[in-house]
Amino acid sequence: MFMKFTVKTTQHFLNVIKRSFSVQAEQPILVNGNKISKDVLQKVKERILSIRERVNIREPKLAIILVGNAADSISYVSVKQRACKRVGVQSELIHLPETTTQKEVIQIVEDLNKREDVDSILTQLPFPAQISKTIVINQIEPSKDVDGLQRCFLTQQLIWDDHNNRALPCTPQSCLHILDTHKIDVKGKQVVMLGKGLLVGSPLGAILLGRGAIVSMCDKKSDLSIALKDADILVSATGVRKLVKGEQLKKGVIVIDVGCSRPLPHEDQSSIVGDVEFESVILKASLLTPVPGGVGPVTVSMLIQNVVKQWERNNSVLISQVKFEDVNQQDRESLDSMEKEQQVDSHQKQINDINEGIYKEEIADQQQEKLKKIIQNPKKDILIQ
Repeated sequence: MFMKFTVKTTQHFLNVIKRSFSVQAEQPILVNGNKISKDVLQKVKERILSIRERVNIREPKLAIILVGNAADSISYVSVKQRACKRVGVQSELIHLPETTTQKEVIQIVEDLNKREDVDSILTQLPFPAQISKTIVINQIEPSKDVDGLQRCFLTQQLIWDDHNNRALPCTPQSCLHILDTHKIDVKGKQVVMLGKGLLVGSPLGAILLGRGAIVSMCDKKSDLSIALKDADILVSATGVRKLVKGEQLKKGVIVIDVGCSRPLPHEDQSSIVGDVEFESVILKASLLTPVPGGVGPVTVSMLIQNVVKQWERNNSVLISQVKFEDVNQQDRESLDSMEKEQQVDSHQKQINDINEGIYKEEIADQQQEKLKKIIQNPKKDILIQ
């Protein structure tokens, strides 16, 4: 049996095909954080092998300070140690009892600061109540602050620059890497940062501003029906389970869910949930990070990547002795970046000096403005007079 094709039937088939492609195009992208993490770790592993084949230096080393026996913290540390082992990074766990004093933790940090075999120091949070995370973390030698948390606790004088090869906080770095992996340009986009915390919200909001996004900061107390309705990109980091509903968002929104909450007593105890109500948000989002399996695994890979960057900077003198012809383009770019880092570190020290009043007040403002430009864009050659 043959069908007679007329203008009408042809148009009908074209409409069916068009609707089919339209439905396919509207299918949301569910971020595979495990795959992204695996890819990052593989590159890190290859990077370590590449350098150690050329230079006779030890493996990178991460020291982890864990206080107490909280099940979540022990689990997170275990995940990080397995990732270290997978890529050829040594990890040393310093597991302290719950009753450890702040003074004792600070002494351990100071000892690790002096050890040349330790490239990076990680304090597994949260600490018990008697220990101030702010005080302890700020005792870490800045070059070994693998979590980048000192930068969060210090007064924010400068717009954050995520292109200067410094150790940015791992979770914000994870969110940025996910956006970059999916080629999402935030410039000119309406970005809502839900959560103003020092670990995620504040630093990530500053970095996104630096990338040209229009950033709105809000928290769980905000009127979300108003705050979220125009968001092109939503990053939620409140730790409030299923806070964000699909009806609060516009179609096509990009959603990065940083939240992680344990199940309620009556729920499946093997499942965890994020800040967004997955079932309703997936109907609106063009891209969504699931919980688990989204931001979490990528954050671990960013931590390991930070360790290796600090290891490279700590051994920059040895690495720089490798003959130019033996270094591939990626290695050369890394060496150039390390040299630039040394210049930026010098400029940052001068900023600290200014803040401590070493320079006279009448020239401080002028120099600080110049230094801000350097930290924001170290590639520009700005002379400091």
